[in-house]
Amino acid sequence: MAAMSLERHTRRAALAIGATSAGALALTGCDSAEEEPKPKPQPQELAKLDDVPVGETKLVTMPGGKKLPGKDRVEQVVLTRTDEQTVNAYSNICTHAECLVKPKGEDLFCPCHNATFDRTTGEPKKGPPQTPLNQVAVHIADGKIMTGSA
Repeated sequence: MAAMSLERHTRRAALAIGATSAGALALTGCDSAEEEPKPKPQPQELAKLDDVPVGETKLVTMPGGKKLPGKDRVEQVVLTRTDEQTVNAYSNICTHAECLVKPKGEDLFCPCHNATFDRTTGEPKKGPPQTPLNQVAVHIADGKIMTGSA
């Protein structure tokens, strides 16, 4: 009978230790300090809508654009207006070798490896890039092309 009592006591102790450990582990993942929500960036004007006629593409400086290492270059945005109320925007940094693409004819051209991207979708068309250009969120407000979503 003493053996049965000892076995029950040992099993009970093991279960208690296991439950306590599990609870402690669960609480370790909880953070009592709440993080402050980051403020949403304010939209900034990239261009006047009239400065980018329908069917045209324009290169504009990105407010706060990233500076490229080792070079005196700043990220720009390629704006293509596809109709009266639609503007597509992409970073001009090539996704292959971080060279700067620019509008050339119906495409966006990267001079580093003679690569081309579709100016309305940012998709690679020719050359080594396999990844589309990074899309930049824009919207139209009061006749201006603005950063961010509406």
